[in-house]
Amino acid sequence: MQVKVPESIDESVEFPELTGAEEVTIDFSQHQYLNSVGIVKWIKWLQDCGASNILLENVSVQFMTQISMISALLSEACEIKSFKMPIYSEELGEEKDLLVKIEQVSLDQDDNVKFDFSWKEDDEASDWVLDVSPTTYFEVIVRQLKG
Repeated sequence: MQVKVPESIDESVEFPELTGAEEVTIDFSQHQYLNSVGIVKWIKWLQDCGASNILLENVSVQFMTQISMISALLSEACEIKSFKMPIYSEELGEEKDLLVKIEQVSLDQDDNVKFDFSWKEDDEASDWVLDVSPTTYFEVIVRQLKG
């Protein structure tokens, strides 16, 4: 079963019934905003879902940021397959969200996140940098990769 997360996870969000689904793929490609009421509704929906395998795709920067602060946003059944990573170029005065697939990520000997690609070569700007704290932003990715 596939579910698309709406643009906003807030007091108005209505998540679909997932009873009986063994595997669910949740797509965050449209997601941009969440608030505390939406977080509570998400956690309740995830707890009631019952799926044994929940695959998360295109996880938004907003959701990734909240995951590091609220562990209940992910259940044991959740696995992140792809996520957005904010990068910034001072030279261009631009920021963008880069989509990263989990197979493009690995850990070095100190459990620091490494990428199997370079976002700096594909643009005219050479100064693209990560626009979040890697320690907190990638905490859930490190846990997932360590198994």
